[in-house]
Amino acid sequence: MAGAAGRLTARAAAACGRGVAWYSRAAMMRGSTEFGLEAALPRGPAVWIGWHDGNLLALAVQRKLTGRSAIAFTPPGLSGAAMAGWLEGLDVRPVPLARGARRGLGLRHMEVALGEGRDVLIAVDGPHGPRHHVAAGALWLARSTGVEVRPVGFAAWPAFRLPRWDRLLVPLPGARIAALIGAALPSRWPRQDDAAAEIAATLHRLNAGARERVMAEPNLAPTEAQPWG
Repeated sequence: MAGAAGRLTARAAAACGRGVAWYSRAAMMRGSTEFGLEAALPRGPAVWIGWHDGNLLALAVQRKLTGRSAIAFTPPGLSGAAMAGWLEGLDVRPVPLARGARRGLGLRHMEVALGEGRDVLIAVDGPHGPRHHVAAGALWLARSTGVEVRPVGFAAWPAFRLPRWDRLLVPLPGARIAALIGAALPSRWPRQDDAAAEIAATLHRLNAGARERVMAEPNLAPTEAQPWG
């Protein structure tokens, strides 16, 4: 009985995720979406990185921008089931990973996906935060494949943020949306701390640039607009 209840709950979570996917698709289609490129798009598969708060837009934008399918990692439990439904609703293949297996299995999944011509999508402060902190595991995955690592920033207006750890950005119907795609990041840094700091600063800069394009959230506190603080 407990197993049946668990499966039913997981299916309900996945259905909620598919609803999120539908909403993000609708926002992209009905809103005015602007893309900004700091360098030409990669010709082949790449690793795309951003903050977790931009996931609603990032997952819908990737296919629209590149035309390629992609994979993304999901955590265990109900949050992972909901995320899997969300990803599948956007034609992104979910890859479930346990916390302890992220490095080895994650890299193998990425290598296979990239070899198949798929992109890889990573929220570098996911799946549980802290918000806007570059996780060591995500950083390791992003730098271990030899393909381009491209940072992306997002903004939408009018929009609101969900009251949860990442303050997920949710565009309202008809919102203007901006996606700012940065140049490829260096494949190697002298120290991991240097890499994390540069990635954080780059993502904050791209998100700030996207906000300027849509005139979103003009009254942001300094800690929201700056890579420090």
